[in-house]
Amino acid sequence: MDEKEDCVRSKEKSVSSKLMINAYSRKETLAGMKHEGATMTQPVDHSSDGTVNLAELLTRVDNDCELLGELIGVFKEEYPLLLQSLRQSIACGDLLTVEATSHALKGMLAGLSMTDSAAVACRLEKLGRDGKTSELTDALTLLERGVAESLPKLDTWIGEMKL
Repeated sequence: MDEKEDCVRSKEKSVSSKLMINAYSRKETLAGMKHEGATMTQPVDHSSDGTVNLAELLTRVDNDCELLGELIGVFKEEYPLLLQSLRQSIACGDLLTVEATSHALKGMLAGLSMTDSAAVACRLEKLGRDGKTSELTDALTLLERGVAESLPKLDTWIGEMKL
């Protein structure tokens, strides 16, 4: 498959990603989750590992482990697709999709109190908006690392809470 075909497929996946983002947003709304006053630039009291703010996350879901497990499950299903869309968009220089996908990831990550990763997604969004293509790959690597560190910790916490 050549680069042009990759770009076309990226745009097709972008439409699919937007549908998934809307589904995730509806699930958050139905769950009654709130993000009161925090922004990507404010310092947040993170858990000891610095990747997820567990206290904030539990407050968001009103200590409902089942709901938290469902939200994490939705994220795990959608994140790989959004990540692939982001990779393709960066490779094709499709900065509008980089910006939109990064914005969606920022919201999803913030909703799961993965504030460090959400800040990186915010950076990716801004880089896309500002056309700074030379920094996109490094920022994407940081995002992938942050999420890779956070997800196992979330799984561990969910497991411990169900005991």
